Order: sequence, then structure tokens, then C-alpha cells
Amino acid sequence: MKLKARRKRLIHVVRSAIVAVAASILTTVYHLLRDGTVDEDLGPGDFDAINRHRAANSLVRRLKALGFDVDVRPAAA
Repeated sequence: MKLKARRKRLIHVVRSAIVAVAASILTTVYHLLRDGTVDEDLGPGDFDAINRHRAANSLVRRLKALGFDVDVRPAAA
């Protein structure tokens, strides 16, 4: 494939990515303005807090793939 053809394809992909990110940002801004809410960072542990069971299962699978025997129990309060 000639360099000129590859550059055209790369430019097209980059432009598409820019448009996709811009659309995502505009959608977020629209909803923030429409609802009158404030955007707040929920923190790095937010996803794990919501999907705690899924995160635990994922970590167990990773440990088993590394050759560990895993027994998971809820922590005593």
C-alpha cells in the first residue's frame, strides 16, 4: 500500500475519533445544562463499589489464571 493511501486512511480515522469525542463532550454538556447538575468525579473506586461482586469474580479469575488457589469470603465486620 502506498504511503499516500495510508496517510489518507489515518487522517480519516483521526478525524472520526475527534468527531466522536466532540459529540460525547457536547452530549455531556447538554445534559449538565439541561438538568442544572454539577459534574463531579466519583473517584477511582466508584465502579468497584457498584459492581463489587463482578470485581471480586474478575480478581478471582485473574489469580486462578496465575496458578493460585482462591477461597473468597466476606470480611468480618
